[in-house]
Amino acid sequence: ESKREPLELTADGQLNPKQCRHFQGDTPMASAASLIKLPIAVALLAKIKRENLDLDDKLYIEPGNFTENSAGASIEIGNEYPLRKVMAQMIQESDNVATNQLIDYLGYDAMNKTMRSLNYPQTRIGHKLIGAEAAPADFGEGINQTTTNDITAMMANIYGLNRPGDEEILTALSNQQDWELGYEGLKEVRLQAKWLGEKTGQNNLVIATTMAMAIGEERYVLTVAIDEDSDIYTLRE
Repeated sequence: ESKREPLELTADGQLNPKQCRHFQGDTPMASAASLIKLPIAVALLAKIKRENLDLDDKLYIEPGNFTENSAGASIEIGNEYPLRKVMAQMIQESDNVATNQLIDYLGYDAMNKTMRSLNYPQTRIGHKLIGAEAAPADFGEGINQTTTNDITAMMANIYGLNRPGDEEILTALSNQQDWELGYEGLKEVRLQAKWLGEKTGQNNLVIATTMAMAIGEERYVLTVAIDEDSDIYTLRE
């Protein structure tokens, strides 16, 4: 396991330009899609630390937060689960029901305040997630927005274990069950590269992934988003 060096940040909390290169990384994506689940997880861990809560506290899944999920998602309405499990399933199974319940638990104002305080200035959470047909209650009236720069900074902070609870998100990312984007793309490069974890997002407006990888002793985060596209082969390339 490579040594985890402290992440080098600028005075305003952003990634040092010498460490981060980007193309249009400060331009908001057409949609945050399921990448928005990463900042929700960050906001949850911040609340846990701020209010001295416990990730083993139970959270009831309200029936009103039902929407369609991908096959295999395991959080069910009407049941209680530890916050730890709800957050983990939101990331590794990309569970929409878990996401919607955490949005209710955290609140839009608190989540967005956390994003500002942690210096993710272009990330905003304004509505719940919806499947093919069923809309959750209290859907929200704002937008879900982020940039590849903000997401990359979040990932770099998580993999640097820079804040309490980051290891919980890191574990969920490493158990991600959607391997068809970054994971498969990394395999095609045929380098001595090791996939460390990933969060993907895809809808009718964007296809995107943020991935952590190791090449030798160095660790990298790569975030790629293509607006108005759903071609997984283009994204892998």
